[in-house]
Parts: sequence; structure tokens; C-alpha cells
Amino acid sequence: MDKQDQLERALMDHHEDTRAKENEILRLKLLLAEKTDKNNSKATESVNRTPEDLPENSTPILPAKKIPQSNSRAKGVRLSEKAIPPCSSSEEEAQELECSGRNTCISGNGTNECPSLHMFHLLLESLVRMKISLNNGTEGFSISFFHEASGYSFTLTWLEQPGEWSYKVSDLGTLERVAVDWMKQDIRFSPNMCHVFFQQISKTITKG
Repeated sequence: MDKQDQLERALMDHHEDTRAKENEILRLKLLLAEKTDKNNSKATESVNRTPEDLPENSTPILPAKKIPQSNSRAKGVRLSEKAIPPCSSSEEEAQELECSGRNTCISGNGTNECPSLHMFHLLLESLVRMKISLNNGTEGFSISFFHEASGYSFTLTWLEQPGEWSYKVSDLGTLERVAVDWMKQDIRFSPNMCHVFFQQISKTITKG
């Protein structure tokens, strides 16, 4: 092996090492964000504890003869929160999105998209501030994202076996000068990290 080959090999090893370190940093950031969210959730549960949750040896509280309107509203809020179904796993969400993309409504003029599905699609696009399209090809279920203002586009593919999302950039557009390194690479992340992933994407779009 001549000197040129050695230099090229050393450069490739350096790039691979740098990429591995960047992916590890991203993974640690996502784990830290997940831990912070869990701590915030526990703190919220502690604040929202009702008298029924207190230990039996605590000072008893006499029932009020009349419940103030403010308390009624507070209980109504808690009931409403409990009535909200828990977030499903990303695998279930992927299946639901896949079904939503295929289900249609039959009208007198032919086959059209259901208004409810259309509104759901618009809601998702407004949340991520990008155009969304669903794909169910031979490689599995995937979602394509496109930011019109910058031209930035990427695809998230659901990997069944590891239970992860695979990110692959298609075009950075005008975000190339402000995009962080991991946005330019192919990465994988767990379903629990989706909110952190889109937060980072949103921050970069805002900078661009």
C-alpha cells in the first residue's frame, strides 16, 4: 500500500470516527431530553394529586357542602385529560397513517378523500410546517417531508425489526449552510425521540 492509499484510508477512518461520535452525541441528547420529559411528567403528576391519593394516616378532609365553580372546572379539566387516550407507539401510528392514506370515501361524483382524513393531514403538516406524503413501497412504510420555503426534504422509513425510524435526507436546499451535521447523514432513532428530532428540525428551519 503506497503513501496515497494510506492517507486516503486514514481520512476515511477519521470521517467514520467523526460520524460515529456525532451520532453518539445525538443519541445522548435525545436520551437526555427523554429523561427530562419523564421528570417533568412526574412533577406534574405530583402537583395534580387529589385528596384520595393521600395516605390513610393523613389529616382527614371534610367534604364540602357546595363545590365552588372553580373546583368543578378544575375537576372537569382533569377528567378531560384522563379521557384523552394515551399516545400509541410509533409502529401503531405508522399503521394508522398508512390506513389513513389508503382509506377513501365514496361520493356521488366518485371516490374522494374523506374530509376528516384531509383535515388530519393538514393538521400534521401545520405541526411540522412541511408537506407530507405517505409511501408504502417494497422497502416498507415511509413518510416524505418537504419544506417549500427552503427546499429541504427528507424521508422517514419505519424499520420493523429494530423498531426504529430511519432518517435519510433527499435535499438540504437553502438549509445547507445552517444544517447540523447529523441532518446531512443517514441516522436512526427510537420512537420516543421523535419529538426531539422534530424540535431540532424546526430550530434549523427557523434559522434558515
